[in-house]
Amino acid sequence: MVCLMLAKLETGARQRYIYYLFNKYLLKGPDYFQDDYYDALMRLCTSKEDFVYWKKLLEPHLPGELPDMEQDWGKYYQAENLIAMQLHLLSRLEEMADFYALMEKHYRSSYEFCLQYAKQLLEDGDRTKAIRIAEEGIALFPDHLSTGLREFLIENYRERNPNRYKEQLLNLLLASGEWKYYEQLKASATKEEWPEMLDKIMAKFSGERYGRGDLIEIYLSEQMNDAAIREVLAQKSIHSLREYHDKLANLYPKDYFTAYKELIFFFVECRMGREHYQDVATILKDLKGITGFESEVLEIVERLRIENKRKPAFIDELKAF
Repeated sequence: MVCLMLAKLETGARQRYIYYLFNKYLLKGPDYFQDDYYDALMRLCTSKEDFVYWKKLLEPHLPGELPDMEQDWGKYYQAENLIAMQLHLLSRLEEMADFYALMEKHYRSSYEFCLQYAKQLLEDGDRTKAIRIAEEGIALFPDHLSTGLREFLIENYRERNPNRYKEQLLNLLLASGEWKYYEQLKASATKEEWPEMLDKIMAKFSGERYGRGDLIEIYLSEQMNDAAIREVLAQKSIHSLREYHDKLANLYPKDYFTAYKELIFFFVECRMGREHYQDVATILKDLKGITGFESEVLEIVERLRIENKRKPAFIDELKAF
């Protein structure tokens, strides 16, 4: 490809290579090179004549309709790529009437086309229709395919429709579980609106779908520390205790110390090696930092010395205590 670009071929010479690359793309031989052939076509075609010729090659292969995604993903994917290629060519050739006609035909069958359609409408100054298309898309496609459409709506509602902006933020948070949407929503909601929103968020995050860490972060953000410590302790995990140590250990010193003590001996035995022993030493330093339990930490260290006296690397790491 580099050689072709450096050769600065005339239009007729370039068309031979466009024909070759396009047919290699269609044949998918092998299929893991298909994207490379497409990229090569994108780089090789630089003039209007190139794009017209590429479009002429493509048109006989365009599908009438997109196949059902769930019944045959492979055929759907190939058909979608061919339509996307045609849309690219129509855009480069500024044949926007044909571009929009093709979009209108297929956007309800592809969330990617739906989002592309909305973005193009916005770029061309038709915000009202762009928003309508995006709203239609989130009603058509499942939540896991609608993130881009919802983000598009969020950006377009941010300054123009605060209520719809917050509604879409809440829906996106509930659908995706991503923390960034929680922060944006809380920053935009009024004090009167937030309690109802928080109830919906808590109900969703309390289910099994999301990691419990997200629920703990919500508790901490809302200063619901009692709920946060209960959730951390319920996980019975050294890793969870360490993750929230700075925020909770000195608020609930007895609970935190007791949880560490119940887990530390098993944690020591779960792995071997200098790196693991250094990890244990770091945990012991965290334990030592919990106010009021200094002597108990020394007792734990002494027990660890006795039980692991045949592990010189571990004993070496305990010298700091």
